[in-house]
Amino acid sequence: MNQIRFKEKFNFFYKVINWLFLAISLVIIFMLFFVDSSSARATDYDMGANDFNLRFDGPATNGYLGTSIEAIDLDNDGLLDIVIGAPDTSNNGSSSGSIYIIYNSLLQSLLSSSTTTIDFADSDNFSLRIDGAATSHLFGSRVRGADIDNDGKNDLIVTARGANYNSRSGSGSLYVIYNTLLSSFSQKTLDLSSSTNFNLRFDGAAAADYLGSVILEAVDIDNDGRKDILTHAPFADNSFSGSGSVYIIYNTLVDDYSGVGQVVDLNNINNFSLRFDGVLANGYLGLADGLATGDVDGDNKQDLLIASRYAGYNSRSTSGSVWLMYNSLISSYAEKTISLASSTNFNLRFDGAAATDFFGNALSDPIDINGDGFLDLKLSAYAKDGTGGTDAGAVYLIDHSLFSNITGTGNTMDMNITSNFSLRFDGAAKHHLLGVTKTPWIDIDNDGAADLLLAASDAENNLTNGNGKGYLYVLKNSLVQANYAGTGNVIDMSLVSSYSYLIKGANHSDQLTLGELKIADINDDGKNDFLLMASYTDYNSRTNSGSVYLIYNFPHMISPNAGENIVVRGADLVISGNVSSVNSVTPVSVVQYSIDNNNFSGTWNNCSGAAIFSCSISTGSLPDSEHVARFRTHDANASYSASSRYQSYVFNVTNSRGSFLPIEAFNLPSAPQGGFKIITNQITNSRLVGLHFIVGQDIKKMVISLTGNFDDSIIEFFSSQKEVDLCSKFGGFVRQSICKNGQYTIYVKFFTEYGQPSEVISTSVRLVSGDSPDNHSVVSALFIKPLYKGMSSSDVKRLQSLLSDLPEIYPEGLITGYFGFLTEKAIQRFQVQYGITSLSTDPGYGYVGPKTRAKLQEIFNR
Repeated sequence: MNQIRFKEKFNFFYKVINWLFLAISLVIIFMLFFVDSSSARATDYDMGANDFNLRFDGPATNGYLGTSIEAIDLDNDGLLDIVIGAPDTSNNGSSSGSIYIIYNSLLQSLLSSSTTTIDFADSDNFSLRIDGAATSHLFGSRVRGADIDNDGKNDLIVTARGANYNSRSGSGSLYVIYNTLLSSFSQKTLDLSSSTNFNLRFDGAAAADYLGSVILEAVDIDNDGRKDILTHAPFADNSFSGSGSVYIIYNTLVDDYSGVGQVVDLNNINNFSLRFDGVLANGYLGLADGLATGDVDGDNKQDLLIASRYAGYNSRSTSGSVWLMYNSLISSYAEKTISLASSTNFNLRFDGAAATDFFGNALSDPIDINGDGFLDLKLSAYAKDGTGGTDAGAVYLIDHSLFSNITGTGNTMDMNITSNFSLRFDGAAKHHLLGVTKTPWIDIDNDGAADLLLAASDAENNLTNGNGKGYLYVLKNSLVQANYAGTGNVIDMSLVSSYSYLIKGANHSDQLTLGELKIADINDDGKNDFLLMASYTDYNSRTNSGSVYLIYNFPHMISPNAGENIVVRGADLVISGNVSSVNSVTPVSVVQYSIDNNNFSGTWNNCSGAAIFSCSISTGSLPDSEHVARFRTHDANASYSASSRYQSYVFNVTNSRGSFLPIEAFNLPSAPQGGFKIITNQITNSRLVGLHFIVGQDIKKMVISLTGNFDDSIIEFFSSQKEVDLCSKFGGFVRQSICKNGQYTIYVKFFTEYGQPSEVISTSVRLVSGDSPDNHSVVSALFIKPLYKGMSSSDVKRLQSLLSDLPEIYPEGLITGYFGFLTEKAIQRFQVQYGITSLSTDPGYGYVGPKTRAKLQEIFNR
């Protein structure tokens, strides 16, 4: 009896377990095939669409404006001024270098004008320009502002990494210009060949040291309440050839000098306070922003982080390492020169997880991520081969609790061990270089919590020269906190759910964020703004002249409601609507309209209201014809929305002589037999597409749109033949420089002479060989072996990625790497559309065999 009961219980539990297993399996299958994990779209802001407030453009070819940026009050008016370095400009000899200072008073004047691009070739657009002393000095390599002489005013510190004083080619120099001297300059441009134009100059110790290449900070290290100077000579040979060194110059040493034109030689050991030396030949200590400071151990004193991205511990060549020295250890050093090869000279060393990770590049100052009162670490490995592929890059967050109990000196933590980090953000795609630039933790959305910024300077690269548009990801603190618990968490930045919003560079090779960026309250509204560099831009027909973008208000989106299409002369046309500004921290102030202003330079009139607006447009002086009203907005700081964000509304004015409209004025357009049609090639290898229209005889005007809401269009006279640029707006008035391969939809609406509109008709065109290759590009066959249902592989993932560009073939667009039911159906649709097979009895139906692989190769033009 007991055996029977046991069997009954066993059978019962066995059935329950099977049912549970089946239920879990069904949930997994449902999630895999029917749930789109990327459905929560983040917002993109595109510098190519003028989603900025101001853009400062470099004055000369190969000047690389924006290599360094600072925001600090230099003219003592309580407002932040902007300093921008262009180390390769040639104002005082080839590559002598320059810095441009824009005082806030001038900045406010620029912001209040309608222009959004500021060209530094025009001297009216900067307050002061300081030029390097001679050819190849590269003045402006790094710039910082701080009160060095302790007079309560900010001074200027600038490096010239190529300076060659003391007969040492490329030794480099660091200049200090006190505020008292800076405020005395009466001319608009000056150069440092005159010793009366600087107070102090520190010269590199040896040829090819390149003092001040990247690192330049002013921080109180010796705890006397005054700023000390930190810089580096990344190619110095003090330990080994090219091992590199980091210098600390205490303020007490700076105090020894007064007046102007003072020169200090760092070849003399008495002229610096501490020097940290690298651990291996060609280790280039500190190269690429490999220094950070902060009170990590909570003793109210500044601790020090120094990196060598070329270090190779744990038998991992160029895996990279970061050394942490607490202030208590720094203050105990008996010698001035400190070798980081000695375990007694550091408290903790963090080692990169794998060879060629280049861990430690672009160190960010520590900050309290989770609000527990202790500073946490953000460390980068910009060349890590992560989720996104080769050199996708990664950024690690390391909570204070993971290392706070480690005491003494010579300790190590290996990033290859997942319990040694809290979060790792993996770059979205191959060669994105996530983490290549030092980015601050700072409160962007004004909620009192620090938000996370991540830079990927080569995002949207074309894979031929490795240079991309560049991305800056913004992750609000709440999003970071949601994934912060525990250790070893990995976040894939290719998922839009991984970030709050994204700022994108304008063009390939611009490399937005490569170098420096600053977040500060530029317009004095109590909220932080963006200063983003893109030192490889080519505006004004100047290759690599460079640009800096100022963003303090994200684009306001204008949504006008429909009004009358036909207005009788003398009556007012009333257009109302609303303005939204996602992520913006500055409110909209005014909505304006302009009539028939195709080049945007005509008269603009204010509407009533702001976020909810109403525009009353007088028609009394308008001729009998079709007219276009355009709408724009600006914020409380008088910054206008970009022209790409303007909205338009088409209307007709008639009855100028008081006569009644003819009855046909109210007729809708007559459709031709078979309906309105657009005839064009469905596949093209040119961004310029020829269209042929079939319409009724009463059509006089038309609008063509690539968005479907016609906010990118202008009214045109009807023509049965029309050539359209797939990557343009406003009838080609605004044209994108790059047109990517993919599916485009063209929308057209036709009008009678009285403005009565037709229905919207559309056609789809696939561009298969545009101005820039897709990121799917390979040089050989896409697929060399069969693919079929049930497989999981990178080839399947590539197949799904390609098919996702064909929504009529693969509407689900899931890229999972698993060949399941949806992928099989997509292949079947592909085979039917391209005549490979249409028989369900065909064994190749839904199977990626030789014919299907050949057609994929042909269609995607690889």
